[in-house]
Amino acid sequence: MSAARKLLAGALVAAAGCRIADIDYTGKQCPCPQGYACEPASNTCARSVTGDGPIPNDGPAPDGDAALPCAANGFFCDDFETGDLSRWTTSYLSPTVTLDVEKTNVSSGHFALDANVPAMPTGGAIAAAVEQFPPLSTGTFAVRAWFYLPQPLIHFDSVITMVQSGHVLTVDADDSSYWTFTEHTPTGSPPDEHSTTLAVTNAWTCVEVDYEFAKNGGAATVTLYLADKAAFATAAADPAATFGELRIGVSRADAGGDHVIVDDVVLATQHIGCN
Repeated sequence: MSAARKLLAGALVAAAGCRIADIDYTGKQCPCPQGYACEPASNTCARSVTGDGPIPNDGPAPDGDAALPCAANGFFCDDFETGDLSRWTTSYLSPTVTLDVEKTNVSSGHFALDANVPAMPTGGAIAAAVEQFPPLSTGTFAVRAWFYLPQPLIHFDSVITMVQSGHVLTVDADDSSYWTFTEHTPTGSPPDEHSTTLAVTNAWTCVEVDYEFAKNGGAATVTLYLADKAAFATAAADPAATFGELRIGVSRADAGGDHVIVDDVVLATQHIGCN
């Protein structure tokens, strides 16, 4: 075979091995191929899980388990059935913490995320999966997940953190283990919002936080749902907040540490619900 024919044959083999699914369309302009959703706020593609199967490059879900269908207007979903954190942008891990996908305790399917921060001399440690996305500043940003608490959630240890440009919103629990919403703005920290619902241990709880961005000069609003019931709705302190990052797991622990198991995470641009 001539050198030219060998080169041509090699090119054909390479082309045969190239699949559209191998291309990462994250951040590219809509329209989007299968396995991606169009994020309306930015008109760009974001990784998603649909009824068509796992997102590209994740491979088949272990044990033949189906991928988590994304809710309406969902732009990121993970039930951890890949057996790892491959769907997430990154993870934040303080020294000595653990963040693993495990099979011992799950809400559905075969896998869940186990985030464990041991007791430490000082607070502020993190063991969280992190998803970054084009910043949202209009409409609704909703986060829903199922949580299992092997130990009491207290001292404002947080399980959900939404972040962008100095604005931080966390879902946590106060010193009496009541679910709370905590907000930090670039200029200060307004009073915490306390619910009358306990963060129970050793049971799965569906938690959702919906952030309605300000419009027409009004205030932004935050609603915390527990098992599909509104625990509270409150005006946010900063009407100009944006969010481009989610941290989930133990997104902040005090010196006493924290242990949280997470399953069935959904990020969307409308209310999600537990089903």
